Amino acid sequence: MPDPLHSPAAERNRQPILEVLRSVLPAHGVALEVASGTGQHVACFAAGLLRWNWQPSDAQADGFASIASWCAQSGAANVKAAVVLDVMSPRWPSEGAEFSGRFDAIYCANMLHISPWATCAALMQGASRYLSANGVLITYGPYVERTVTTSAGNLDFDVSLRETDAEWGIRALDEVTQEAALAGLRLSARIQMPARFGCSAGMTSASPVKRIICDTCLRPLSTCICHWITPTAHAVDVVLLRHPLEERSAKGSARLLHLSLAHSRVMTGEVFAERELQALLHDPFEPGAETTNDEKHAILLYPQTSEDTATLPTLTSEMLRDPSRLRLIVLDGTWRKSRKLLYLNPLLQQLPRLSLIGVPLSRYLIRKAHRANQLSTLEATCRALGQLEGNAAQFQPLLNAFDGFVTQHVAQREAGMNFGSKSSKAVI
Repeated sequence: MPDPLHSPAAERNRQPILEVLRSVLPAHGVALEVASGTGQHVACFAAGLLRWNWQPSDAQADGFASIASWCAQSGAANVKAAVVLDVMSPRWPSEGAEFSGRFDAIYCANMLHISPWATCAALMQGASRYLSANGVLITYGPYVERTVTTSAGNLDFDVSLRETDAEWGIRALDEVTQEAALAGLRLSARIQMPARFGCSAGMTSASPVKRIICDTCLRPLSTCICHWITPTAHAVDVVLLRHPLEERSAKGSARLLHLSLAHSRVMTGEVFAERELQALLHDPFEPGAETTNDEKHAILLYPQTSEDTATLPTLTSEMLRDPSRLRLIVLDGTWRKSRKLLYLNPLLQQLPRLSLIGVPLSRYLIRKAHRANQLSTLEATCRALGQLEGNAAQFQPLLNAFDGFVTQHVAQREAGMNFGSKSSKAVI
C-alpha cells in the first residue's frame, strides 16, 4: 500500500477533536465524514470509537488510497470504503447507489472556509436529509463570532484565504447558524478548541427538525418571504440564468424578484443546451404564440470588461424603441460565477450588453461585495428595467420590499440560535 498523504494540521488536531467526539456522541452509532481529505481524522476516530461505524467520503477520489492506508495503519476495521460525495449534489453520495440508511452523526472539518459559501447551505440541507431523528451534525473549523474577539492569527488566515480564492474565507458563526436553521437544524453547542495551532477553531453540533415548507417561496414557514413579494408591472421580459450554487442560498434575491415579475423566467445551470437557451433568449414565453413577429431582442445585463477581446454587438436605438420587444438576460451568481456562465455559453457572448448608468450604493447588507458598485440580482435588474423602460420610479416599491427582505434576514441571523424546535440539536 502506498504511503498516505500527510496533513500536519490534521496530525495536531485529531486527538483533541476525538476527545470532544467522545463527550458529545452516544456510545455507538453510524457516522459519515464529509470531506475526509487525507484520512487522518477518520482513521483516528475509528480507532478511538470502536463501537461506531464510519463512512469516509470526499468530492474527489484522488485521496481514497491515502484514506485506506491511514485506516489500515490504525488497525480499525470499522471503516467502510470511501465514496465520492460532493455536498452540492442533490443525492448523497454523488456516485453509486444513494445512502439507504440514516446516519447518527455527520462530521465535517475544515471545509466551509475553503469552499464557496453555497457549500454551507448544501451541507446543512444534506445533513437534514441524511441524519437520523436523533442524529447530530458536527463541524470543526475557524469561525468569526460577534461576542468573541477574532484572533490576529485568524484575521491573517482569512486574508490569505481570500487572496487564494475570493469565494473562500472564515465564516461568521451567525450566518452558518442561519443556514442550519433554514435546513431545520438548531445550534446546541459551541466548543472552543485549543488555540495552540496558530489559529483558534471551534466545534459545533445540530439535528433535524420537521419543517413545513412554503409552496410559493420554497422556504421554511419560519423564514417565509412571501410578504415581501411585490407584483410590479413591466414591459421588458426578464430571464434569470442562475448558477447552481445560488439555488440553495438563503441570501439570494432572485426568487423574490421572479415572484414579483410576471414576465420572468428562471433557468438554473452552468452550461445550457444551445437549442433550449436559444428559445429562452428569443421565443415568446407563452406557448403557442407566433414566433415570427414576436421574437424578442435579447440584451445581456453585463458590463464590458477588459477580458472581452471580440467586438460586442451594438445595442441600437432601434432595438430600444419598444421595451415590449426586449428580453433582459440576467446572470444570477457571484462575479466569478456569472463570468463563468458567460464564457461557458457562447450564445450569451453574442448578445448586446447593457451597462447600468449611475449605479447607486447597494443596500444588500447581507452579502459582501468584492467589487465597487456591485448590486444584488434584484437591485441590478430593477435598475436595468427602469433604465430600459424610462421609469425608475415604477420599480421603487420592489426595491423597498427588498430592503425589508434584507432586514428580515439580518434579524433572523441575529436570532439564529433560537431557531427550530427546542428538541433539535446542532453542533457547528
